[in-house]
Amino acid sequence: MAAIENTGECKLDYATIMADMVSFERTLPEYAVDSEFAHGTVYVDVSLTPEIEAEGYSAEVIRRIQDMRKELDLEVNDWITVTVTLPDERVGDLLHKRAGVIAGEVRAKEMSIGDASATGDLVKEWTVEGVEISIGVGRMKL
Repeated sequence: MAAIENTGECKLDYATIMADMVSFERTLPEYAVDSEFAHGTVYVDVSLTPEIEAEGYSAEVIRRIQDMRKELDLEVNDWITVTVTLPDERVGDLLHKRAGVIAGEVRAKEMSIGDASATGDLVKEWTVEGVEISIGVGRMKL
């Protein structure tokens, strides 16, 4: 390809391929995007794996729980209980995989993810990527 672009032909042992004999078309797979910059082109695989999706949902839940902690005027070191209720079983499974990370980030001693009603000192309804999620945050009783 480079020879044809540079000289207009590519010589092989058995034939010569001329530029007017071929055409080149750059296509990317559906899972990739590209972006040109001064030193070339960068290609990125934008496939949404279950791990990436789980990380995204957990980050959104963590952000909302942190907002709720703030609304409850909790200290940074205060421990809480968290109940996450959602009807979407697939997203629930993704959150279960990251439950330890979520609990650690928000300082939850107790955490429940599933279809049980959200309970706590503050319960709020959220929509995350089109999924309705109810989160309950409670002060941990010592």
